[in-house]
Amino acid sequence: MANHVALAGRAGIAAAPNFDPMCVDIDDVVDRLMLWAGCFPHFSEDHARFGARLAQIIVEGIETIAGEMIGGLGSPAQQLIEDLALDIAWIFWIDDCFDLYPELSSDGLLELGDFHLQGSCDGRALEVWSAGLVAQSFRVDERPEGAWQLWLQSAVQMIQAFQRNKLSSRAEGRRWTYEDYLANGEISSAVPHFVATVSLLYNLDLHERMDEPEVRGMIRDLSLAMRLENDIVSAGNELEDGDNANSVLVMRHDLGLRGAVDFVERERASHERALCSALDSLGPDPLAQICRLVLEGAHWFHATERERYTPLRLAS
Repeated sequence: MANHVALAGRAGIAAAPNFDPMCVDIDDVVDRLMLWAGCFPHFSEDHARFGARLAQIIVEGIETIAGEMIGGLGSPAQQLIEDLALDIAWIFWIDDCFDLYPELSSDGLLELGDFHLQGSCDGRALEVWSAGLVAQSFRVDERPEGAWQLWLQSAVQMIQAFQRNKLSSRAEGRRWTYEDYLANGEISSAVPHFVATVSLLYNLDLHERMDEPEVRGMIRDLSLAMRLENDIVSAGNELEDGDNANSVLVMRHDLGLRGAVDFVERERASHERALCSALDSLGPDPLAQICRLVLEGAHWFHATERERYTPLRLAS
């Protein structure tokens, strides 16, 4: 990792990018990702397409359900688009590996020191090896040490949360409390890692702001709004699989399925309102723009990728 890193950070916080618009060729990005990720077991065209489309939203922007256009960050080069799409596709793939191919991952929770970003597997767990390949594939110039540390730390925390979900939800007799689930959901949404990736690739220096209470609050609300929305649309899958790591399934024991869905939707909406209020107070800020794009990207994904989810039978 050291060859990517400038050890001295820059003073101040970078402004939002002001790049000329660049259109994303989805098919071309998908083709490149499929070539790059051919060594990843079970990596599919769906993973590549999800990565390419969500990268397109960050670069080009997106129109909200209300008809408001949120401008994208633009891009100075095609390679940034591809690097961003690669990281997003990796998130989808590694999450699916824990869901569908748990034998490919490590048996225990990993620590930060386990992640040596090198390109060969060397018998290490799949998540360690693949994280190294992603980081080595980023085509960026020198970046502050803090930007790389934020990327690595967020990747480790995300993977730990994925592992914890699977270990806890499948343990015999294990039952989540709603409070425990929310605490885990703050990081398992992958939002902190995604923000770290955008900051790294666009050289935004957001690592200098992540400990600010206001920023931590926004990241938490965005993480939980996305996690709870995903829980609502994915509850049918997890009910079939016997997976308890879902807020709807946590609350159904007390409220029934329909009551649980209504409860989780109210909670989701509350976090989204708190987030939007905080973002409005930031004014023109790159972090605010990123959070809005991520939130609307989640809405778009859950609305358009319905075949990924099993409808929940609320009468059951």
